[in-house]
Amino acid sequence: MSSRVSRMSFPAVLKLAKRRFLFYLVLFSFLAGLTALIMWFFHSRTFASTRLHMSYHVETGLAVQAEALNVSLKEIISDTLFLANLPEIPEGVISGDLSGVEELFASFASSKKHYSQIRLIDAEGMEKVRVDFNPNSLVIVPGEKLQNKSDRYYFLEALECRPGAVYVSPLDLNKEHGKIEHPLNPTIRFASKVYYDGGFQGIVILNYNAKNLLNQFDNFSAFYSGDYYLLNSDGYYLASPEVLDEWGFMFPDRENKRFDVDFPRDWKTLSNRNTRIFRKDLGVLVSRIIYLPGIASKHKWIAVNRITPGVLALKMRPYRRMLFLIFICLIPVHLLITGLLRKYLINELDRQEILYHAANYDELTGLPNRQMGIDCLEQMTAVCSRYQTGGAVLFIDLDGFKDVNDQLGHDAGDLILKEVARRLKTAIRHSDTAIRLGGDEFVVLVPYTSSIKSLEVVAQKLIDILLQPYRISGRVLHIGASIGVRRIQGNPADNEDAYSVLSPEKILQEADSAMYKAKNNGKGQYWFFDS
Repeated sequence: MSSRVSRMSFPAVLKLAKRRFLFYLVLFSFLAGLTALIMWFFHSRTFASTRLHMSYHVETGLAVQAEALNVSLKEIISDTLFLANLPEIPEGVISGDLSGVEELFASFASSKKHYSQIRLIDAEGMEKVRVDFNPNSLVIVPGEKLQNKSDRYYFLEALECRPGAVYVSPLDLNKEHGKIEHPLNPTIRFASKVYYDGGFQGIVILNYNAKNLLNQFDNFSAFYSGDYYLLNSDGYYLASPEVLDEWGFMFPDRENKRFDVDFPRDWKTLSNRNTRIFRKDLGVLVSRIIYLPGIASKHKWIAVNRITPGVLALKMRPYRRMLFLIFICLIPVHLLITGLLRKYLINELDRQEILYHAANYDELTGLPNRQMGIDCLEQMTAVCSRYQTGGAVLFIDLDGFKDVNDQLGHDAGDLILKEVARRLKTAIRHSDTAIRLGGDEFVVLVPYTSSIKSLEVVAQKLIDILLQPYRISGRVLHIGASIGVRRIQGNPADNEDAYSVLSPEKILQEADSAMYKAKNNGKGQYWFFDS
């Protein structure tokens, strides 16, 4: 080619050079365009995935916060009903001696810590007993300082409640003598009527210090990305990144500080259902409606988390910086190395072991599952038949597990099941086998032992160890266990073929039947199957 070029005229050489340059330019443009297209595609997918992941993360957090809030409020409702139904209150009202009621309220406020006021108000709205509490003091307000609350909305609305019901006020700022208390005291009032022999004696009102509740939401907003807002049903800010926007319905100069004013386009959607809104100019809005127990549905809170475009851009910055290098250089190398590893380094025996474990062991607890348990039971009955030895099947069902699962969720339930499995493994002998059949049902196979006395010791040991408290996510929980015992007796005088007719399913069914007898006789005990 060089000899050819050397014989070409200068214009011809220039023309050939231009054609080669054009070819290289077209090829470079094609590769650059293809690379840019791939980068744009993966950037778009990564951005959408990141945005969706962040919104799901926030959505889950809001759901957890809502559930925790409802649990707290239901506890306060229980406290309100407890006080309203104490006989000491109507007795004190009728006798005119309310000193016992004052002491009762003071003791209750000191023990609970989160009630800033506990009051007894008569039918005319006059405070008869009032206890003020804060972390530094407890004050039983003397009679001359008691106030008339007949014009306060919460008293009037509480009067309309039926007997035995609990009125829950909206969240607002506490007022004393008609003025907003300073420092600001966010308060929710819980009220229930007091009756005696069918006669109305007054209303018990608990002022719940909502600072603790709002602090929980502040902690939430610090943990999750974006700006966090807590709104009432009218769109006013109860919590906001801008403190001066809060409590607009309490301060005339903040009357227009509302979410529906700041975000009119999205307020209608957010206020009516749990939703996610994606907008290029706004970012991501995730909302959760929280219906408060004990009040009409118009009184609700809307928790909103806004992931701003700036936060999303900050989250995407590392991807944008490294995307070219990742997709052009690392992905082909990674795919190549992964293919080689899959071809030469994955051991077939390891794969078979993984498959075997998945088929025969419970994924959650690591115990043998039902299928493997039946195989183990078949082997145990075969040994009993051949060598005329004894054995037993202990069918275990947890008492109270369903309540924990319903109240605290499946995550807490799974942690309890793992702990139950751990305790069973530490409590039994090496020759015994603990099995999870499914749900909250477990089985322990006890070979070489069929005496009633020995099995009673084993069963009681398991009941005791499962009855010990469970510490789950900072909470102490209590469950128990009921056990059905099915003995497999090894008597040389027995017919050897008798074991062959006892199918594992039949043995489990009989042990299950004994377990239900234990439950029906009071739970937390064992019962031997009697054929």
